[in-house]
Amino acid sequence: MGSYDFPAGHAYKIWGDGTYLYSADNNGGLHAYTFDGTTFTLLDTYPTAAGFFNYDVGIDGTYIYNAAGVNGVDALTFDGTTFTHVANIDFGPHNVVGLEVEGNYIYAVSSHASGFNQGIHALTFDGTSFTEVDHITSNSYNAVDIFVDGNYIFMANYQFQIRAFTFDGSSFVEVATIGSPNFVGTVWGDGTYVYGGLAGSGIRAHSGFECLSYNSEMRLTKDGTLGINKPTPQAKIHSANRIRSDEGIMIGNDTNCSTGTDIGVMRYTGTPAEPFEVCDGTAWQGLSTYTAATSSVDTVNCSPISFELLDVADVALNTAIETNRILIGGLERPCDLSVASDSSSITINKNGVDETGTIVSVDNGDVVYLKIRSANAEITETNTYISLGDKTDQVTIETECTGTLTEEDTLTTTELNDVVSIIIDGDYAYVATIGYDGLVSVDISDPTNMSQTDSVTNGSDILNPGKMDIQGEIVYIAVYGSSRITSVDISDPTNLTILDSTSATNISNPGAVAIKGNYAFLANSDGIISIDISDPSNMTEADYLSSTDMDGGADIKIIGDHAFVVAYTDRTLTSIDISDPTNMSQTDSTTSPSSSLTAVNDMEVKGNYIFATSNLTDSVAVFDVSDPTNLTEIENYVIPSASDSGAIALLGNYVYVGDSNGGGGLAKVDISDPTNLSEKAYTTSTNINNPVAIAVKGEYVFVGATADDSITSFKIKCQ
Repeated sequence: MGSYDFPAGHAYKIWGDGTYLYSADNNGGLHAYTFDGTTFTLLDTYPTAAGFFNYDVGIDGTYIYNAAGVNGVDALTFDGTTFTHVANIDFGPHNVVGLEVEGNYIYAVSSHASGFNQGIHALTFDGTSFTEVDHITSNSYNAVDIFVDGNYIFMANYQFQIRAFTFDGSSFVEVATIGSPNFVGTVWGDGTYVYGGLAGSGIRAHSGFECLSYNSEMRLTKDGTLGINKPTPQAKIHSANRIRSDEGIMIGNDTNCSTGTDIGVMRYTGTPAEPFEVCDGTAWQGLSTYTAATSSVDTVNCSPISFELLDVADVALNTAIETNRILIGGLERPCDLSVASDSSSITINKNGVDETGTIVSVDNGDVVYLKIRSANAEITETNTYISLGDKTDQVTIETECTGTLTEEDTLTTTELNDVVSIIIDGDYAYVATIGYDGLVSVDISDPTNMSQTDSVTNGSDILNPGKMDIQGEIVYIAVYGSSRITSVDISDPTNLTILDSTSATNISNPGAVAIKGNYAFLANSDGIISIDISDPSNMTEADYLSSTDMDGGADIKIIGDHAFVVAYTDRTLTSIDISDPTNMSQTDSTTSPSSSLTAVNDMEVKGNYIFATSNLTDSVAVFDVSDPTNLTEIENYVIPSASDSGAIALLGNYVYVGDSNGGGGLAKVDISDPTNLSEKAYTTSTNINNPVAIAVKGEYVFVGATADDSITSFKIKCQ
């Protein structure tokens, strides 16, 4: 019907009050305009000076509030011609990127100037100045958007979360968090579901917060039913409390009496003998002879909204763990919540009070979480089940302890000739081998009795393979020997299939590959290459970045928008900005002051730390990469029992490092304090001579040895 092109070109948010439309246009200003059905007319812009930002806008009927980035929140008025600035509140270096106005409060969401660790501010405005009532942080994640539905405040955390809060006028209370498989850039709800907009992954819908309120809520659904303090009305008018009328209540002559939902319905017949009758679920009964039905009453309307318990990993032995909170909703009457667990110690907490027993009566609005004690013996999984009505969910607590590594099984086959890399997906390990020039699938569902299920090779497609990565049901292999990348379909582990093998122009002896989104990134012999894998059967080169700092790329890992490459020849760790995979740029490169990167060939990532191993220094070097423009080595730990640190794998607070000098060894190193590593266990075996590949799953470590043409499983046991 019409359009308006802003000079700055960034219309982030738009809002209206019925007369005027207001658009936040980044550094282009906050615009006010009218629309007559055909044409937009710009009335005024605030501010006109450079240096201000306009990310979001909200209205309370009197004032317009502007999310002004590093300038905080502005309050303005608009008289139809001109904006007038009334007040401002500034949150220091934090970027205010979104806001919502609800009732008497303005909710502003902010991020730190560097992008992290801020959250939501609750503000009031008295016409002269702002007052901050409360503030809750975003748990070190990037808070980028906010949605308020009158009962809950939802925060989009860019790093894989949507968080839900209540606000009682004085303080925020977090009631739930749900994870996401990708970055959450925006959040919104429609009264039935909460939606998260994901970077590169579309939209996800979440249930569990259907705008439930049990104090003062009226809900008219799309099918014409009205709920009063009932978010899911089961009748044309459905109230959670008593109905009062000053002029009486009229009862009609209902005819529906055939299901459990009709139990208790009363009707007026007008007959002298029985003017009023009650439905028992199957037939109408007069009040004088009414007998309550006993069948189906206990199960009627005891179906809650969906809920989810989140698994907990890397828990110390004999430790009390609290699950995430569950908000009870969707019930038509109180129902029994029951819990069963492998653990001998479990407590149900309802509304902040520990209950006795494993069965607790709950109703809408109750907040429940579980207190579970982790295992106190050998590493194991503790499974706990929570049931309410027709819904059941499970939380698994994985525990780990320091202690011994016990050899369980060794698998040796012709195809496992000269193992170079292992990656695990579910019950299968996928092993790349140099001697076979192929990929082998191994069933590890029983780590004490492993078996080969299939293998695939095809000339130069997997000639002298390097390290691998996996996305979905596709394994991507950096092929060193023939300078290419190969994709293999592993959807059927008994029938591995090569999809594509491309030797793009600039690929040269890649040592490793890492996947992010629709791109694979190769650690090349002289830099880094991005490969478009949106079609795994037709991969194409997207960009090539050559660097003298990356000669002999041995391994590559990705953290956020940066790739990190360790180079065997240059003895360096290099960071590369891959936010645009078609236009990569180097941000920093460092050599180790302790020479820990001499002959470096493998690394692992935990948080903002990289742990790299060196063949010649027998050590694990730790680098702080929180600032990709300033890489810093903070520790170089020489493993006491090892004499040649090679392959490395991460599980919780531990790394497992292969030792190939003089035979075969496996070290377990505690990295819980990245500045103070310590060896916790070490074992040797004649079956892991030259252990160049390590992968970890649950309580097992799988080691591939080039000299033994095998993979060996070790169980992690407690002392």
